[in-house]
Amino acid sequence: MGETFFCRASRAVLITGEGNFPGLDENGWETLEDCAGVIEIDEWQTAYLRFYGEEPAQFSRCLNAVSAGRFERLPHHALPTYRVNFQNHVGQSSLAGFRIKVVHRKITEEHFNAMLDFLCDQYATLIFSLRQSAGVHWRKDRAGRGQSISAVSAHPAPSAARASRSRWHRDADAPRHA
Repeated sequence: MGETFFCRASRAVLITGEGNFPGLDENGWETLEDCAGVIEIDEWQTAYLRFYGEEPAQFSRCLNAVSAGRFERLPHHALPTYRVNFQNHVGQSSLAGFRIKVVHRKITEEHFNAMLDFLCDQYATLIFSLRQSAGVHWRKDRAGRGQSISAVSAHPAPSAARASRSRWHRDADAPRHA
């Protein structure tokens, strides 16, 4: 038997494993308790997601971004209902307001956290380290104006940095036509 979770913000019900959705009437899904924690799903386990109302825009964008077998819309339902399959994936995400943690039987939590630490160590330094070849500098001259963000090399030529800032200020102060 599966577990049933409810997200009040997206008006969605998530069932892990086998189970039945609440009825179409408004009282059926509102009697469920709002899910606040992380839901663990095994990567081989199938989950079902139903919206009691319109699908949130971020969920529609998610459908377009993921590969074709992960979310399958079930056609014979009056409300938007999906079969969700995370086969051979691992990680944490947000799905229609639910916090999901997909657990893989071959990757332990320690190994997964070690991979995340490695990625953070390798790529987080690209923005902030002066030893790397790329960086982002941000400057605010005065309140509401004079903000500049520019991608520069680790050791930019002073005249090039000054020219890019002055060009940005010139564009920012230019009159706008309606």
